Amino acid sequence: DSDGISLEVVKRAEKDDSIILRLVETRGKFSRGTLDFASRPGKVTETDLMEWGDGPALKLNGKTLALEMKPFEIRTLRVRNR
Repeated sequence: DSDGISLEVVKRAEKDDSIILRLVETRGKFSRGTLDFASRPGKVTETDLMEWGDGPALKLNGKTLALEMKPFEIRTLRVRNR
């Protein structure tokens, strides 16, 4: 939920059964938003565009992930159910 952040890609990861989400900031400004999941995921981490490395787990508030993005930033998230 955001005016400046667009969810561009939802796909299965290349190397495992996690789900990849690609988000893009579209207004050229610092943007904030939330990503609301239907059910609470086991773990959400940031990864690179090639899906090779994972950063630390991102903090969820229940089923919601708060997002802050820089102008025209592209972020790739890995969502695991366990």
